[in-house]
Amino acid sequence: MTPQEESLLCEAFDLYDEVYRINICDIDFFFRLPTREEFDIFMRSFEDGFDFEDNIAQLCTIVPQNFDFANCKAGIPAMLCLTILQLAGYGPESVISCLQQAREKMNVLENQMDAVIMTAFPQYKDEELKKITRPRQFELYAKAEWALRELRGIALNDIANPVNSSSPSPPQLL
Repeated sequence: MTPQEESLLCEAFDLYDEVYRINICDIDFFFRLPTREEFDIFMRSFEDGFDFEDNIAQLCTIVPQNFDFANCKAGIPAMLCLTILQLAGYGPESVISCLQQAREKMNVLENQMDAVIMTAFPQYKDEELKKITRPRQFELYAKAEWALRELRGIALNDIANPVNSSSPSPPQLL
């Protein structure tokens, strides 16, 4: 990997939530996922499917930079695009899988605390809360818990001492 590519990757890790790697035909591709807005634009722009795979792959590929998807080995753009779309939650099986993974993340105490904080104080956004210290998170959570209970009348379970209750099973996609 060249120093320029290393620099691009470092920038990408700062810029995007997640950066992925896949090896196709002995080429390491580092890529990001498309935003929902980008995906919607691509769906409207390439309704006939022509060049869709090449363009999704080009948009999301970080390294190798300026890879020529139009003139590469057959199958590379298709494999990369399929991987990107599955990870982004646009495949038929990936919708359920992505939703289940997101629900599992909500079993983590910090994520529950952030959800309560954002409910009580909508000015706080998820990315901002990830950058605060744990003592500050506890302080904000305690304030949010108090505000929801005392000012809005919302009773919260004590997330520090969870009660084993049977939660309903997730909805099934028919």
